[in-house]
Amino acid sequence: RFHAHYRTQWAAVSTQPFTTGLISFDTKYKKNWGFGGQMANFRAGTGGYNVFSFLPSASYKTAFGKKKHQFVSLGLQAGFFQKSINASSLTFANQYVKTNGGEFNQNLSSGETFANNGFLRFDLNVGLMYYYSKPNNRINPFGGVSFFHLTRPIESFLGESNRLAIRPQIIAGTRIVINPKIALTPKLYYQHQDKA
Repeated sequence: RFHAHYRTQWAAVSTQPFTTGLISFDTKYKKNWGFGGQMANFRAGTGGYNVFSFLPSASYKTAFGKKKHQFVSLGLQAGFFQKSINASSLTFANQYVKTNGGEFNQNLSSGETFANNGFLRFDLNVGLMYYYSKPNNRINPFGGVSFFHLTRPIESFLGESNRLAIRPQIIAGTRIVINPKIALTPKLYYQHQDKA
């Protein structure tokens, strides 16, 4: 399976619209293994803020129960993300002057000190999923939990120890077969990160 998408936002109000591009794939290997990968690039704003990530993944599933209709799948995603910014293209309050009706003068000191214009960090995500898959069964429930950013990587252009918070995610639902051509899959989905 292959997936790709591209999105651009805020073009009507920004000279530098926010853009997102992503490609991913996943495949089954033999009976119980799965492999895949995801590559994404996000660019936003006048400062050229850019995030590039590459995350290969692997999963293993096993069946259990009397008739082997229940499954547990464990997934692991490990890779890196790179963040960069062009600090010289940004303007700050210290550079605003009131001449000519008010304008920014980038020759003035911004008063800001950037420790770096980019950094590369390792990232690790894991997930566990249970599902019931009995042929010709009307109801097949599933549920899982994932944890993103387990390494809590430091991300700061200012040299601070700002750590990316772990993001837990929970999903639960069931596949309900109405007839051979129609099925419904209602889901509950919850995630949070720090206070968001």
